[in-house]
Amino acid sequence: MEANEALRRIFWRHRWLLILCLVLPAVGVAALRTARPPAYAATASIQAQSAPLQVQTEQQAILSRVSAVATSPAVVHTALLWANADRNPLDVARHEVSATSLGTSAVVELTVTDPSRPVAIRLATQLAAKVVSTLNRLGGPAFTPQMSALARQQRQLAINKSRLLSQLQAAEARTGGSSSPAVSSLLTELTAVESQLSAVISAQQQLVVNGSAGGGAAVISAPVIATAVPSSAVVYAALAGLAGLVLGLLIATIHELARPTVAEPGAAATELGVSLLGNVGISAGGQMTVLDDDLPARIDLAAQRTGARTLVLTGPVPPARLAAAADCLNAALRAGARPAPHDMVGAGCWAPSGGQPAGTGAFAGDRAAGMRDERDAAPSADGNHSAVAVAVAGWDRPGASAPPGLTAVALAGLPPGARPKMPALIVVLPPFAPHSAVDRAADLRATTGWPCLGVLGLRRRRRGRKGRAAAAADRDQG
Repeated sequence: MEANEALRRIFWRHRWLLILCLVLPAVGVAALRTARPPAYAATASIQAQSAPLQVQTEQQAILSRVSAVATSPAVVHTALLWANADRNPLDVARHEVSATSLGTSAVVELTVTDPSRPVAIRLATQLAAKVVSTLNRLGGPAFTPQMSALARQQRQLAINKSRLLSQLQAAEARTGGSSSPAVSSLLTELTAVESQLSAVISAQQQLVVNGSAGGGAAVISAPVIATAVPSSAVVYAALAGLAGLVLGLLIATIHELARPTVAEPGAAATELGVSLLGNVGISAGGQMTVLDDDLPARIDLAAQRTGARTLVLTGPVPPARLAAAADCLNAALRAGARPAPHDMVGAGCWAPSGGQPAGTGAFAGDRAAGMRDERDAAPSADGNHSAVAVAVAGWDRPGASAPPGLTAVALAGLPPGARPKMPALIVVLPPFAPHSAVDRAADLRATTGWPCLGVLGLRRRRRGRKGRAAAAADRDQG
């Protein structure tokens, strides 16, 4: 399958679905965003810690911690109570609070949006104070798990040290102060405990230093004004339209995979290994017309090549419309019928030069008599009769009867048990015909053994200015 055909089958066939999926979400979201009341934003600047940043990644960690605290429902609920604002804490925490870093420092800007300008200012002020209080409480060394573990270890080492000192005093009293093995062992254990206790105290001091450096959060500036938030209806509408377009493409692709079609009758002709003969159209009044002037000639030449005289029309078209297409082809074949040279001789024609009539024998004399009758009925401009080439039976006039044998019929119009004379198939396909119709046409050709002359396209004719002018000219001639 070519890329052009795939694009036509997915995009052009489902163009109205794609347009609806693109326009409806965009219009709906734009209407909803426009109908919302205007919002106001108030911004407070806070310092997350007093110590300068050591590495670049520390700034992202500080921003993440401030955002986690500022969007906590409990902290937001407390700030709403202090700001005397009747709002849903969950909605405010999820949609109305945002935090951004200022440069490469530990300063974070906390922004709160609200439909009311005073509420936005009060809520931003209270929320900044609550965030700073929470950061200082979380950064205190007394509440860290490491400090608690070190305190428990320090108490246990202190107990061990006291026990070893008591045992050492008792051992020295028994031995009279001599350096016995028992006293030496107790001294060794006491030295180890004191070393461990010194290490724990150093770790506690280091945690205190780090905790004081991580603390020191404060409000740098409280909001005094709230600015109007620009409308984002266009952005949200564009995103909604893009999402709808993706959804429409997904639906169109699934539909095309479930029920494959043929983009154009020409593609079906290529698949069947035949030619596209031409197109017939349906006018606004439901009448069938031939859209290609050379369609009768093409059909006649194809029929001569295969020796067919009965054109059997089949395809995924309602039987009434297929019968109308057959009648339209019969009318076109009658209007475009012209006698072949041997038929003209058989019908009795005189040579244009006025010489002897074509043919010999009695049949030539009959043709001469018939030609004399025609000559007598057609005087020349000067009142005299002249011998000219005239075809009998009126085959040179539009609307004359077609040569016997070349007739178009619909497959559904054939009665049971009918034996068409020298039949041939013509497949009538509209644009985006189901692919199963092409398979059925191939099966019908294989089952009947009839040759397939080609594919006939069925299109809906749109009457423009030229079409209306041609229809008016036809009415005037009629």
